[in-house]
Amino acid sequence: MKPWLVLVCLLTPVCAHAQPWPAWNRLLQALAAQHLEISGADPRRARIETIGKALIARQNPRPPWDFVVVASPKIDAGCCGEGAVYVTSGLLDLHLDDDELAGILGHEVAHGIMRHVETNQQPQMLMEQARKDQQTALEQVDQLERERERLASEEFQRRQQELAKQALELKERIAIIQASARKVELNLRAQEADADSVGLQLARLAGYREEGLLTALAKIQEAGGSSPNLAGYRHPPIAYRLGRLRQLLQILHKLSPPDLPARP
Repeated sequence: MKPWLVLVCLLTPVCAHAQPWPAWNRLLQALAAQHLEISGADPRRARIETIGKALIARQNPRPPWDFVVVASPKIDAGCCGEGAVYVTSGLLDLHLDDDELAGILGHEVAHGIMRHVETNQQPQMLMEQARKDQQTALEQVDQLERERERLASEEFQRRQQELAKQALELKERIAIIQASARKVELNLRAQEADADSVGLQLARLAGYREEGLLTALAKIQEAGGSSPNLAGYRHPPIAYRLGRLRQLLQILHKLSPPDLPARP
């Protein structure tokens, strides 16, 4: 996840109010890394916004949510954190109906509501800080070596021991962060399953058929869309998700037969 100024200037007219939010900045970074842009002129964006805002209407959203179209032939949709969801023009070219788009967007909104992106990025942020601290420690070691001749032996040993203690603490901190990062990898499939479950229920609450995600995924599978998304995350195999969704829908329909509210 840098031609920042160019992208910011291009995107400001599209959704200027969203820029202070971390999710929006993550989206800009991911776009810049892959030389992609938001398609502000895509006439389908209004439809995406309408469906997206219907999905979050009952969620009392804290940040302002933005639903944008990325100009890319890749079949993709994603959430860059609470408040920022994108779909690609390639996905929209599959001609999904409103129920299917609501299923896709509901899945991404669910990621945002449950703050999966923020949780998954925490180890990376902690590791970046640890690397900075590591570099600072190395600079302190070099500085101590340069001052060695003018320092009393006791002072040199005291500072040397302090740096050794800091190095040990840093090593332990890095080991904890690495373990946390491995845990994130293990949790990704569970997060996707949770987002599927919550997303289809968000769609239903907004007045869309909860089967929309199922039929949308079937169309994506037929079109061959299964590569990692813009932000670098890979969804579980679509066949696995389809099987799980069918089971979930059977359970939901037994507990509560479909009775859709009127759409806004």
